Amino acid sequence: MRAFRCPNCGQAVAFEVQQCPTCAMTVGYHYPSRQMVCTPSQTITVDGHGWFRCPHWERGCNWLTADDAESGRCYADSFVREGPAPDDNEAMAELDSTLKSLRRLIFELMDLNLPIHPYYADTHGLAFDLVSSKTLGKPVTIGHSNGVITIDLAESLELYRERLRIKLGEPYRTMLGHFRHEVGHYYEMLLVQNTPLIDDARAMFGDDREDYQAALQRHYNGEAPANWQDDFISKYATSHPWEDFAETWAHYLHITGTLATI
Repeated sequence: MRAFRCPNCGQAVAFEVQQCPTCAMTVGYHYPSRQMVCTPSQTITVDGHGWFRCPHWERGCNWLTADDAESGRCYADSFVREGPAPDDNEAMAELDSTLKSLRRLIFELMDLNLPIHPYYADTHGLAFDLVSSKTLGKPVTIGHSNGVITIDLAESLELYRERLRIKLGEPYRTMLGHFRHEVGHYYEMLLVQNTPLIDDARAMFGDDREDYQAALQRHYNGEAPANWQDDFISKYATSHPWEDFAETWAHYLHITGTLATI
């Protein structure tokens, strides 16, 4: 994540801050300009348009919301289609930290000029269901289906996530990593499937018409190509061409995100 500047004093401020640590000015993220702006009051005017602090401001969000926003929420948070019940305190605490990763993802996608539209504005739009297996009392499968990405909020808990990382033999497992991987499935669906690019994708990643469930079963049975490190970004990428694409996509976002901080 690249550094931002306080619009008041010019000093560096982090992406999630609501107050400049140098001059104490209240600041908010204005996504159309991709800049921090001064937000000394609940409502402000930027470039002739009205903006107000996100309704989740008290829960840590520093994004500004357009006064004519259809969802009534900031742009990043508006991608959430389903979340925990407001009185589910445990899941709501997990949601707050998870939304930080979601906002970083939305920023990255916009910064790369990728097509991104929320589910309520586009039939092919992107949606997130953020629910917790711990409070639902049943497993939540992280995955993508027709533009809807489901994330288990319980994985925002480091101990819970670390146990899964070890159990599944994954050297890298973070909430932002989940978002980046699953959105790779979305963009393969949006930009590659049923387009002239599908032949190039199959030449690079393999034939996606291979039985997906059977491929995953082989992976979880411990089957992997010999010397897979020579041709794949991760062991999970060997399981199926869809996962190869998504893992490669996620690592591209890891790299570009890191380079943006230099």
